[in-house]
Amino acid sequence: GGQQPYDAVVTNVQSIKGLLAQHGATGTPIWVTETSTYDGTPAAPNTGESFPTQTEEQQARDLVKRLVFPLASDVDVVLWSQTGDYTSSNWFFDHVGVVHVDGSKKLAYWAFQKLAEWLQSVKWTQLRQVTPVTSVPNGENGLVPGRAKVAP
Repeated sequence: GGQQPYDAVVTNVQSIKGLLAQHGATGTPIWVTETSTYDGTPAAPNTGESFPTQTEEQQARDLVKRLVFPLASDVDVVLWSQTGDYTSSNWFFDHVGVVHVDGSKKLAYWAFQKLAEWLQSVKWTQLRQVTPVTSVPNGENGLVPGRAKVAP
């Protein structure tokens, strides 16, 4: 199996909310306890087949999407799977850190830092998805704030 696209979380969260509502648990906090994407060309541990090659820039862009899309879907907490890369083998989790094995910072590190700074300064009251967004490179889907209030 491959990696789910970053926007799969929208459908997954809707399903979870539906199940919670069916059981009288509307409003229960939802956490994404592990999300990630990689750089390089890791192999899937169960098949040994390689994932498509991704650059550090692609990992950094995808990191932002994988953290923002859940938040835009009313997820309360989103956790990145790990800080550093591993060296044990060439499988997926050896490539998902924001820091290389030698301690040098990947572009994903700086994207994470900038996103964290930005999220601390903004209170979202409404977020909507727009497709396509002409200001997003390559015409990719994007998110734009509806009404944002700057935190005091």
